[in-house]
Amino acid sequence: MLDETTTASRDVQTAELDLVAGPIHLRLSARVTPLGLLAFGVMMSGIVASSSAVVWAARRRRSALK
Repeated sequence: MLDETTTASRDVQTAELDLVAGPIHLRLSARVTPLGLLAFGVMMSGIVASSSAVVWAARRRRSALK
């Protein structure tokens, strides 16, 4: 029988990167859940939508000044 911790650990996605450039050694790792990816997508959609509204308003005001 699966408990909540087993199910939760199965849903976690991980990524690792080892980078060596001369004397520099860099090791990166990331863990994310499906809900975390969803939250990130919603956040990025909000940023893109708000920045497009700012650009639209700036162009509208600029054309009105001419």
